[in-house]
Amino acid sequence: MKKTFLNAAIMGGCAFSAAAFAADPPAAAPTYSAGEVRGQLAVELTIGKGCEVINGTVSGANAFGTLSFGEVSSLANNVIDAQAKGSGGAMVKLNCTKDVAYRVSLDDGRNASGAGARRLALVGGASDAFVPYNLYQDAARSKVWDSQNPYTGTGSGSAEEMVVYGRIPTMQTTPVSGKYADVVMLTVSW
Repeated sequence: MKKTFLNAAIMGGCAFSAAAFAADPPAAAPTYSAGEVRGQLAVELTIGKGCEVINGTVSGANAFGTLSFGEVSSLANNVIDAQAKGSGGAMVKLNCTKDVAYRVSLDDGRNASGAGARRLALVGGASDAFVPYNLYQDAARSKVWDSQNPYTGTGSGSAEEMVVYGRIPTMQTTPVSGKYADVVMLTVSW
């Protein structure tokens, strides 16, 4: 009886004898064969209606170029014309989805004396030194560009250039010398 007890092993609460294990070995691990599985992958794109401004940022902020009237010594009997220049020649390049109607409006600036009365103000000087000016959509300066008269168009799916034209009218008296400036907000909507 001692000999039989010594030939048995107790594992996990069950007793197995060497003879029982040799007579019924554990099943071999299943084998898998090479093969393939096929399925479908859906690929899609949705193009939303919208516009993208190209060449309109400087250091992460929206900046659409500068319209400089240059340096003059007298505004009496002189009309001064200029156009805005951006990094690519045009002030703004706008790329709107094909067939999307858009509008680009300009406000009256920070120094306006009323609706449609834009003014350049003397920088760091007298608070009553101003030079009137206006902005236009065309080189002939016949179509005013403001919030009431926006630049409008329909997207072609390609970048379209826009140029802002400016004019300082003749003044009877030239104000004090110095740098005059204004900031105009440009808004693109669709």
